[in-house]
Amino acid sequence: MLVTPFTQSANARVPEPGTSPNNPVMPDVTTPGVFVFREPTGRRWFDPPMVDRFDYSLDSGDFLSFILPPGFGTTIDLYVGGSLIASDLTADGSTEYFFSAYGLSGVTAFSLRDILPLVDAADPTAFPTFLDFTSGAMGLTMRAREGAPASVPGPLPALGLSAAFAFSRKLRGRVKAAAQ
Repeated sequence: MLVTPFTQSANARVPEPGTSPNNPVMPDVTTPGVFVFREPTGRRWFDPPMVDRFDYSLDSGDFLSFILPPGFGTTIDLYVGGSLIASDLTADGSTEYFFSAYGLSGVTAFSLRDILPLVDAADPTAFPTFLDFTSGAMGLTMRAREGAPASVPGPLPALGLSAAFAFSRKLRGRVKAAAQ
C-alpha cells in the first residue's frame, strides 16, 4: 500500500508531487528526450518524455523497485546492462517490480522497452513511472529512446519482382503467339 504525503496549502491539503501517476514529479532540467531530477526522493512517480523505450539511471545510489503506470497492457520488457531480465510486465499502476526478485543488486541503470501504445516524448506526463532507490540517491536521469526502426525492404526486392513480372508477361505473350 502506498502512503500519500500531503502538503498544506492556504485552504486545502494538496498531494505532494509524485504521490500518484496523475501528479508525477516533474524534472528539474529538460532537453529534448532527456529529463534530469537532481535530488530525487524515493517512492515517487516520475514522468519522462512518443517513444517505446525509456532508460533510467542514477549518478549515485541504486534502484530498488519500480511500478509501471496503468493503461499500457502487458508488453513492456525490463533490461539491465543490455540484457533482457523480464518480459511482458504488467502495467497496472500497482504491481511493484523489485530488482532483488530477479537476483539483482546494485542496479544503477535500467531500460523499459516495448511500451505500447507509444508515448509522446514532448508530453512530460505521458509515462509516469514509480521508482524507489536507496537513500541519498542523486542525479536521476530518464532518457526517451526510440526503439529499433521497423525493417523496411529496400528498392531491390521491389525491382526484382517488377522485372520478374515483366519477363513472365513477355514470355507468356511469346508462348501464346507460338501456340496460334
